[in-house]
Amino acid sequence: MRIGMVAGHACIRVQKMALPLIQRGHTVHLVAKKMPSFFEEYATFTITPAIDNYIQAIKVLSKSVDLFHVHNEPSWFVTAIKEYTDVPVVIDVHDSDVARMTDEREKELKKTGHTAYRRNVEERNNFQLADGLVYPSDSFAGMVQSFYRLKQPQLVLPSYVPRSLFQYNLGEYYGGLVYEGRVDLKEEVEKDPQNGYSYCEYSELAKKVHELGIQFNIYAVRNDEKFINAYKDIALVHEPREFSKMLKRISRHDWGLVGNIHRTSEWDVALPNKLFEYLAAGVPVVAINAKACSEIIDEYGIGITVNSLEELKSRWREHEQCRKNVIKYRQEFCMDKNIEGLELLYNEVLEKKSDEVKQYINTHVSRKRNICEVFREINDLSQSVQDETLKNNIQQRIMEGFKMGKKMNDRLFEYKHNWDRGEFGKNEDFEDDLNRRNV
Repeated sequence: MRIGMVAGHACIRVQKMALPLIQRGHTVHLVAKKMPSFFEEYATFTITPAIDNYIQAIKVLSKSVDLFHVHNEPSWFVTAIKEYTDVPVVIDVHDSDVARMTDEREKELKKTGHTAYRRNVEERNNFQLADGLVYPSDSFAGMVQSFYRLKQPQLVLPSYVPRSLFQYNLGEYYGGLVYEGRVDLKEEVEKDPQNGYSYCEYSELAKKVHELGIQFNIYAVRNDEKFINAYKDIALVHEPREFSKMLKRISRHDWGLVGNIHRTSEWDVALPNKLFEYLAAGVPVVAINAKACSEIIDEYGIGITVNSLEELKSRWREHEQCRKNVIKYRQEFCMDKNIEGLELLYNEVLEKKSDEVKQYINTHVSRKRNICEVFREINDLSQSVQDETLKNNIQQRIMEGFKMGKKMNDRLFEYKHNWDRGEFGKNEDFEDDLNRRNV
């Protein structure tokens, strides 16, 4: 199958899906505005700094792919694909304003005069336009599906790590608690109540951990001066690393952190990248106020759920037994073992598209039109083609032909209507045709 991945910054979740797909023989292309890890693995990689660049890349790629798989945020890629191509599109919904703000919080902010919203127009429009949807967790999927009333085929596929990136050659022991991923500063969160990223503001947690005498290690995607100064006295901030090197680095610590000491709606439903990256690095996980994560952690014994940092300190040595379970069960959380579900969703979306082609033929095309008879015969013949990629490609071209044929017939009917009424001289298109032929 030929797949066109389209993303903004092309986060690691994109690569986690693409690498096993490539290994299984699919041709995967990538369009993004930033150069991601593993970009050299794709059949083609197109860097697109602006909207017009994205649109041109999508139009070019549409001739070479069977299906687009776009990753939010942003989500407008779906609109661009639907506007300029007939290629079906799946959207990976791994972020949403629905999860960042509760109804109660929205009402509270509006009372104080702040702009606040849960229902994002870009999200609503593009989620509803997509032919299929992918989510990182069951609880997140249920929330988004219900809120936007989505009916398309869907799949829950957590952000598992490909087996090829699992760590075995571990680094020098450092110990302590590790957190990797996004970190926002308190001033950045408080400046914009609609920001929605309070779940990754860790200054209070870092202070508390420091007071308890626990070393807090941060592997963030930023290293600006404000960030360094905010944490330099309460945590050990490690410089950003390429993904596989970062995994080796975090393998040196005792516990990996998910959640935060203040409860947020995002952490209640999130199964984040970092959860599965800790497992890939052989690090047991501690969850605090992270409901969806706790369900997996507690079921497999690959970490612990605590209600406070004091409880974590008192249970610190449990990382030894939890690590044994991580090594025992982490293959269950491998993307290679779960990627087949994504392939099945792709096939479901493509089959639905094929059915739409047949329905279009049956409902929009008169059997009196000779050109359409030819297309019907071609479509019937295509059913015997064994290669699914070739079959879908043929049917896509048939659909384009029908649209061209319908446009041509509409024009002929318009000419006939004007001719019958004696008004053909008033039709600008008709006059242009006469002029071009020097009549």
